[in-house]
Amino acid sequence: MASPTDCRNNALRCIEMANETLDQHLQATLFDLSMKWMRLARKLEDDVTAIEQLRDVSVIRLSS
Repeated sequence: MASPTDCRNNALRCIEMANETLDQHLQATLFDLSMKWMRLARKLEDDVTAIEQLRDVSVIRLSS
């Protein structure tokens, strides 16, 4: 499974490739793809935070 860091690295690579091509359609596609990689990175981080919060709640409930 990809990590947020992996996703950000993929986004950066898409930007680099977009900057290397003269094809405007390909540039637009790569920039769009880079944004999707960034959104995925944020979503993965949010999911990890949510899981950690659920674990904290479960530990508190088990301790009570």
